[in-house]
Amino acid sequence: MFRIARRVVALVVFAGLTACGGSDDGGGGPTAPTATSIVLTPASTAAFASFGETRTITALVRDASQSALANPSVTFTSSNASVATVTGSGTSATVTSVGDGAVSISATSGSVSAKVDFTVAQRFATLALTPASPALAIGATAPLQASARDARGNGITGATGSRSRPHGPPRRL
Repeated sequence: MFRIARRVVALVVFAGLTACGGSDDGGGGPTAPTATSIVLTPASTAAFASFGETRTITALVRDASQSALANPSVTFTSSNASVATVTGSGTSATVTSVGDGAVSISATSGSVSAKVDFTVAQRFATLALTPASPALAIGATAPLQASARDARGNGITGATGSRSRPHGPPRRL
């Protein structure tokens, strides 16, 4: 009788394990892959020379087996929104320069993140004079205002410069 009871108990335990698949994952099926690394690829890391310039960055999110995750959730952030802003969805984002300085753009998926650094250094491209063509009588003078601009036409605050003439003092018209 004792043998029969042991066999019945063994069959019940075996049947129970077989019914739930024998795994210890709580019966919920396979788990979603977890992000373990992010690689950011910027179109360029050269310094931004004008305000309003944009760069695209792409995030490649990998799991523990180094396989790329399909449709990962990635959040992009800027370390200094007064230097550059970032907008994006999915695995792609656009970085826009808005002020001089250094900035880090971070991408986070789950508990992992990566960053790429950019510099914004607005550079002189053109000089605009106002008035552009003053009407002057012979011997008269006129004040001119100069405005330094970057390649996108944005004014450069605090720009300094000097005027010069290759030979002799400034001319009078």
